[in-house]
Amino acid sequence: MTCATLRNEWPLFVAVGLGLALRLFRLDEQSLWYDEAYTLVTSRLPMAEIPARLVTDVDTHPPLYYLLLHAWHQVAGFGAWEARLLSALLGACGIAALYVLARRFVDRATAGFAALLMAVSQLGVMYGQEARPYALFHLLALAVAIAFVEAFHEGSGYAWCATVVATILLAYTNYYGAFIVVALLAYAVLRRSECRIPRSWWAGGFAVVLLACLPWLASGIVRRVFYVDPQYFGEQPPWFAFSWTSPLSTLASFGNAKMAGLQAATPAVEATVGLGLFGVAAILGIARLWQSEVPPAAQRSARPGLMLFTCLVVVPMFLAAVVGALGGKYTLRLVSASAGPYYVLAACGLTALSSPPVRWTWTTVVLVFSAAALRANYFIPYKENYRDALAFLAEEYRAGDCVLFHPFGKVPLEWQIYQADRPEPRVLDPATAPGPQADCGRVWLVAYQRTPRTTRAAQEVKAAWAGHYPEFEDRRFHWVDVTRFEREP
Repeated sequence: MTCATLRNEWPLFVAVGLGLALRLFRLDEQSLWYDEAYTLVTSRLPMAEIPARLVTDVDTHPPLYYLLLHAWHQVAGFGAWEARLLSALLGACGIAALYVLARRFVDRATAGFAALLMAVSQLGVMYGQEARPYALFHLLALAVAIAFVEAFHEGSGYAWCATVVATILLAYTNYYGAFIVVALLAYAVLRRSECRIPRSWWAGGFAVVLLACLPWLASGIVRRVFYVDPQYFGEQPPWFAFSWTSPLSTLASFGNAKMAGLQAATPAVEATVGLGLFGVAAILGIARLWQSEVPPAAQRSARPGLMLFTCLVVVPMFLAAVVGALGGKYTLRLVSASAGPYYVLAACGLTALSSPPVRWTWTTVVLVFSAAALRANYFIPYKENYRDALAFLAEEYRAGDCVLFHPFGKVPLEWQIYQADRPEPRVLDPATAPGPQADCGRVWLVAYQRTPRTTRAAQEVKAAWAGHYPEFEDRRFHWVDVTRFEREP
């Protein structure tokens, strides 16, 4: 690639640079929450023990990200910031991958704008600042698509091998990655007259993917999920429950509508604006790409791209909705890989507008709205703040004190990360009856209060202990309260 070519791709470098900067900004501002703490603690195990731990605990993800993070610890060190740095870098790579995929079908300006939308995306920034597998999931989903369309349209053996390898990596990253593969197969059916992949390649590719996945399928995870601990189907907690408004809520979140907080309910006004700015733009893109006045050369390039990006949005969301309607888990995270293709459709709609004033006004409003939405990422807490709660406890804790962790009854995993150089406090059994404890000088209550149910239960426990011990100090952190009870002098 020449210097001139690189200069022509300046939209790519602008989008990736901005996206990386936004993912690094206040990277460690939020405390680790349980899922991240679990990820760090598990990834610190010897590499051979990680898959077995995931099978035992039935985490919602296969082992690839944990193994990658284990190797990353050897390079960057162990800690919350270091682990999140990996996600930030993967997120930046995902922006580049989206540009490369879009550039195959649309012009440089449209691909650059799609990458820019991904750079400033609330979801993209959130998952790029979280020590979880989602940034890797997004990157691999796009990598599979890039390799697949190259093999499909050009008949490249190298691209087909890359497709198979990327599919295996995707399967070992997120189970819902299968929906991305189904979306690509749907695209292959729609464009079957252009397929240049021999049947023998199809058969060989499917066989290799299946054989590569057999070790994980035979690890005990299938039996654990469906027979021993069938938590994936049945009555789900509110954050995993599906309703018929869930797909619209997902598209609103793709449109950066989480102004009130990333874990808060989306207000109707913001949801409507997010759907209008991005959703209408995507519909306009689809409609305009099919208009007859589009030049034939552009039609040949754009129409396959239209089908591809539509499949990558609609098919995974539809299949996830079916799983949710059948009682399975449905959450934004599991379909978040469709956000990138959604932004490409929106970019197609905006850049194809014939009126420059309308195009530039709409584009400006989209970018301003997206930038304003990032306030929720950086300045509104959305993770339980065990970091500061445990720091306060560790600083004030004395020998002979006892701690009641409600409702879990054990020291949070965050202690092993933020207070790893201190011994764990003495823990009271949750079944301990409130009252004076002969061998406890002071009693601490550390209460998790994310949901109304846990908040009510924590207040009841606090009131019961207050009837026997005067309350000397009460500190509130986001979703975590720390209360110290002490005997009268």
